[in-house]
Amino acid sequence: MAIGKSCEKINQNKIKVSFGKNTVCKNGQISRKIDNKQLNRYMKQKVIEINIDLGLGKFSKAVFGNDLTYEYLQINADYRT
Repeated sequence: MAIGKSCEKINQNKIKVSFGKNTVCKNGQISRKIDNKQLNRYMKQKVIEINIDLGLGKFSKAVFGNDLTYEYLQINADYRT
């Protein structure tokens, strides 16, 4: 959602999304090599790194956030698109 709200011209076919070392999206499409067991183990860690590469150059930005309420976790525990 936040990617679409950026002011940059985004080419969906260049986007890559990873959770730690687990690539879930590459070239704008769901990765065919997702290891769900490994991804699920990673998502249970206290610190989760989400990397989003828009394919726009060699710039980076770090953002930190959290929402660890029980209700939020319940709503999102089984959410995947």
